[in-house]
Amino acid sequence: MKKLVVLTGAGISQESGIKTFRDPQMVLDFYNMRRKQLYEVEPNDAHYALAKLEETYEVNLRP
Repeated sequence: MKKLVVLTGAGISQESGIKTFRDPQMVLDFYNMRRKQLYEVEPNDAHYALAKLEETYEVNLRP
């Protein structure tokens, strides 16, 4: 069976009546802070363990 990955945003559920997060500047600020942190941190043992699993398995991560 072929595999397909679909990336959507919160807007996909808006038509169903789910409220969405609509403050683009706040979202941008949040993700810019996360990106800045990437220069200050290192992977931990869990990250390395997941990378090792990817050598043998197809690993799909979901937050």
